[in-house]
Amino acid sequence: MTDASSPLLAPWRRWLWPERDLIVVTGTTRPVLRGREAYHREHAIVSSESDESRRLVERLVAGAGAAAVSLPVRESWGWTLTVPGSALGLFCGVEPDGRVCVRVREASPLRAAAVVQRQRAGGPLVQSHVESTSTDPARIVEHYFAQAEQTRARVAVDDGGDVVLVRPLPDARGADLLDRPDEDLREAVHRARANDRLERLEDVLLYYGCRCNDEMVLEMIASLPDRQRREVWGDERELEIECPRCGRRYRIRREDWSAGPR
Repeated sequence: MTDASSPLLAPWRRWLWPERDLIVVTGTTRPVLRGREAYHREHAIVSSESDESRRLVERLVAGAGAAAVSLPVRESWGWTLTVPGSALGLFCGVEPDGRVCVRVREASPLRAAAVVQRQRAGGPLVQSHVESTSTDPARIVEHYFAQAEQTRARVAVDDGGDVVLVRPLPDARGADLLDRPDEDLREAVHRARANDRLERLEDVLLYYGCRCNDEMVLEMIASLPDRQRREVWGDERELEIECPRCGRRYRIRREDWSAGPR
């Protein structure tokens, strides 16, 4: 997906606000969510989601996308949340190439949890557990930065899905801005942008997609121990395997497996 004019590509931008020593991210969730709908149609993924789950998805895409764009080096991110007081669990992955993937599943309302995994290319996988009682995924992203990164972050999302994230640099002179209500924070950023007080650092395109494919599924089966692999196949001539990240289903025939990786 390279056509920057595509309605399924979401333009995001990372800025520096020099006079306040702040990193600012601006973006929108709308193209990503449209892309999710198109992806579900293309791969026949059944997704009968409630208004609550759609709101949670939008807030998680906003927070997870802004967090990824706020860094100068692209990483793979995985956010796994169980929302307090809700029977919903969410996963959101953000890849270095801009792919965003979101999954909603049933979860126990008694097991509120947030786990964040990050990995740079060729680097170790870093996992953080976040303590949060918030029911808003965007706020849980803020709590991740406070607990795992020992820094502040604010994520403000309007009703149309436009996003602003603000993170202070060390000893920032303008960190008091993070104490303002969401609407005031967004207004201050938009005013600074209109007055040319923000310096553009990087443009990033986010879009909906998953890294799963036929080869990855075959490799997943190949990685199983022999005994477990035999148990998975049994007497079946065909397997149906669901990607845990996006919900896409793959059908693998035994003859395909015989020609696949071992």
